[in-house]
Amino acid sequence: MMRRAGAWNGLYTLFLYGLFAFFSLVLVLLGVNAYHGIVSQSDQIGQSRTAFLYIQHKLEGRLDRVEGQEDTLILIDGSMITYIFEQDGMLYEAAAMEETDPRRLQKDAIARVDAFHIEHDSDLITISFLDELGNRKVIYSTERGIGS
Repeated sequence: MMRRAGAWNGLYTLFLYGLFAFFSLVLVLLGVNAYHGIVSQSDQIGQSRTAFLYIQHKLEGRLDRVEGQEDTLILIDGSMITYIFEQDGMLYEAAAMEETDPRRLQKDAIARVDAFHIEHDSDLITISFLDELGNRKVIYSTERGIGS
């Protein structure tokens, strides 16, 4: 009889350890999921902020002229022409010494964006983009840039 009670006590103890291990694993998996969500959202916010500050910084420089055409921001500084445009969900920058199709140039990735749009109304240029979280960011500039 004592052997049977001892066996049940051992099984009961093993069951409790197993239950503890199971719930510990569930808790760790929930923490991993929460961490993944936080990191992903932080990365998306960082991409949006990078795109916004990059364009703003470019516009604050001394530029001869700022243009917008076909959803491409064109920054002209002397003989250097810088193009900022969106292609396949990524914002790119390309530079050249003469006007050309920016998609044919060597380009550098800036940040991920869902949409990039330029509106040109007389002297005011409105640059807007949609980030991965669905937030719309807008920068206003004159044809001479923000700092002019």
